[in-house]
Amino acid sequence: MSIYFIQELDTGFIKLGNSVNPEKRLYAISYSMGKKMKDFKILKVVDGDCNTEYFYQCLLEGNYVPRKIGGCNSREWFKPSDKVLALVNKSPEWFARIYKQSLDLRIKYGKNVSFSFDGTNVRCKIKK
Repeated sequence: MSIYFIQELDTGFIKLGNSVNPEKRLYAISYSMGKKMKDFKILKVVDGDCNTEYFYQCLLEGNYVPRKIGGCNSREWFKPSDKVLALVNKSPEWFARIYKQSLDLRIKYGKNVSFSFDGTNVRCKIKK
């Protein structure tokens, strides 16, 4: 499974999601929005699953674009802010390392740990 970042070209908004086949997912997204595949661009694909996707979405909290797609509210679209673009531009190795470190901290501290991304680094906060 992969984590993808797909950009809607006319708005600049970036979708963060997961799929076994991001190319097919791009088709499904364009179809569900009544657009063509050429209206979107795959910016990045990295290894991951739905848990990895959720972790990255949490890092981008506050950058959501409220959208209703197919009658459902979506929290998978983000403004193309400096913070979001900085995350997209990180290397696949960075994604793998940060996610592994977050899992290690979750094992140690459970739900008492939270993460944020400042555009350069991932910050960890441990609640006491």
